[in-house]
Amino acid sequence: MVDGDKPFGVVVNGLAHACVGMGAQLKQSNTPLRVVRCSQQQLRDSRESARSQGLMLVDFTQTMTGDTYVEQLQRTKASASEELEYYAVLVAGQAEQVAALAPTSNLSAEGVTL
Repeated sequence: MVDGDKPFGVVVNGLAHACVGMGAQLKQSNTPLRVVRCSQQQLRDSRESARSQGLMLVDFTQTMTGDTYVEQLQRTKASASEELEYYAVLVAGQAEQVAALAPTSNLSAEGVTL
């Protein structure tokens, strides 16, 4: 899921970072990827739901941009959860569980296979 209000480059950057992180955990190929544009609140709600269900989750936030990796990590750790602005949230799990997380409102969705 990506923030539908952010510019294309910001979203692709966040999605790419999240995919690399998720790919390292999954260690498999041909994983279907459904990209859904969401509001910031939908990203937060879906992320929290995935976390509470124990699903594999990788996110990318505004605090993870600019400066060095160390500064990004410090900035992210120092930010309260409600202060984080999510660019992308990637969730892996059983298809039914993951599909239930994705908002179904008037937002666009595209399926892609990595």
